[in-house]
Amino acid sequence: MGEQPNLNNWNDFSGEYLKPGDIKVFPLVIVPTKIDAIWKENKPQITLSFEYEGRVRKLGLNKTNQDVVKKAGVMPKDIIGKKLSFSKIQVRNPQLNKMVDGFMLTKVE
Repeated sequence: MGEQPNLNNWNDFSGEYLKPGDIKVFPLVIVPTKIDAIWKENKPQITLSFEYEGRVRKLGLNKTNQDVVKKAGVMPKDIIGKKLSFSKIQVRNPQLNKMVDGFMLTKVE
């Protein structure tokens, strides 16, 4: 535990993974400072760490967003320091069987 949570905003009460509802303005532009490869549901997944509103946050890249990075000619280990732009889209969540907000990677610089 660290400092007392700040009651003047919601930042300290959201998880470490960034969600579309956390974003006030799109496109979201991030510059990853760390990349991890994790196993999720028996499949490898890329998880990016970056700073957003003064906190280190994480964002997992789904297969579609990984394909955008691949098409840009960037290897996974080289994502660190690249500027990634995301828009908000509606995607179908198969577990909930409904449409939810998601991130779509639109540009890799």
